[in-house]
Amino acid sequence: MEPLVNGQASHGSADGFPVLKLTALTEARVDFTQVSEDDRPRGWCAPPLAGEGDFLVARSSGSGNRIGRGALARNVPGPVAVPGTMTRVRVSPEVLAPGFLEPVWASAVVRHQLEKAAGSASRKSLNHRSLEAIRLPVPPVEEQHRIAAVLRGHLDRLDRGGEVLRAAFARLPALRAAARRATTPGGDPLLGDVHPGWTLGKISDVVCRIEAGTSLPNEDRPARSGEWGVIKTSAMTRGVFRDTEHKAVRSDATVNPGKAIKPNDVLVCRANSRDYVGTAVLVAGCRPQLLLSDKSLRLEPKPGVDRRWLVHLLTSPYVREQIARRSRGCLGSMQNITQRDLLEIPIPVPLPGEQERLGRMAQNWITGADRLSEQIQTATARAARLRQGLVDAACAGRLVPQEPGERAPTQALLRLRTAEPARSGSPAQSPRRRKKARAALSPAMTTSAVQLEFEL
Repeated sequence: MEPLVNGQASHGSADGFPVLKLTALTEARVDFTQVSEDDRPRGWCAPPLAGEGDFLVARSSGSGNRIGRGALARNVPGPVAVPGTMTRVRVSPEVLAPGFLEPVWASAVVRHQLEKAAGSASRKSLNHRSLEAIRLPVPPVEEQHRIAAVLRGHLDRLDRGGEVLRAAFARLPALRAAARRATTPGGDPLLGDVHPGWTLGKISDVVCRIEAGTSLPNEDRPARSGEWGVIKTSAMTRGVFRDTEHKAVRSDATVNPGKAIKPNDVLVCRANSRDYVGTAVLVAGCRPQLLLSDKSLRLEPKPGVDRRWLVHLLTSPYVREQIARRSRGCLGSMQNITQRDLLEIPIPVPLPGEQERLGRMAQNWITGADRLSEQIQTATARAARLRQGLVDAACAGRLVPQEPGERAPTQALLRLRTAEPARSGSPAQSPRRRKKARAALSPAMTTSAVQLEFEL
């Protein structure tokens, strides 16, 4: 095996090599679309390049899930540099098949060792010594190729299913937007063009009163039972009301119980970033003693106005665009919409019966989209567990059936360990040291590493 090689840091973009980003290391492959450009000329201290069959490892990351992640370079499009956050590994194919190294590196046996070697610092890293100390369960090369081929077939099917799930998840925002867009059919209300049978009005025509919250001294924790709480802006910006997004009001604060939030309230976030200012939610339920904040508004619909229709109207693309145009603020991170500007927004107003139908239809569509989102996330989590189970089974010799007459892997390991001579020039390991070495391995490793072990 060639010596381990660390990549070099990128410096910008110009006429240099494209440099892989850390996000290029995925579960399935090295994604060569995830690159930046290096501004150093090609002839000046050329960085290490990723070649076909190279195994790349994330050696430095702020994320515990990403540190130590490895992927095999396949179908390399051209000269691509390895960044300073990765280490390039080139193994000897006659000893360790690269196609087998990829799944065994993702196994629980190896993951346990990587997490232990990375330490507990906020910015985790792996040096060459740590990587070289990783122990891999490795069968004979012929068996490696057989296991890798069977496993690759299973993982390819999982990857195709994952692509379908990601595509479906990406379409959910369009489904939700279509549901809300249905509350404003027809032409452009700003030009007086509305759906036949509807009238052109303003938000003030369907809202009789707006109530603002107040600023209250609070503590940086949720309210306990019996304490008053005041909502944060994040309680109103995710499409549904989240009563867990609040802070405890200080015990010495003067509280107005009339500002308490009640079920069926229509709430609007009056101050937030440009993307979230003016977002509206309908309160389905909430904890007791929860108050409006100074960045929230409570809208009281006029008699006969359907609350579900009103909320979906306020979150429709048309009204969201009007709020963005009318919001003001010195910083882009904090925009504000006044009550007057909100009430002056032109809207198409349907008859009360049509409001109820549209509100119910939009709610059903969005509820269906939310349910589909949960199912996609559940399926994605199950696929991840299945992937891990397949990888662990492959590395433990349980994925591929043994050929007739072939010895069990455990027997081969025990025989090899018993017959292995001591290294020349090295003292024999004492029983106490052997016991400590075995104790350093995880339970998963001692049970599943039943094949030959190979040190990088």
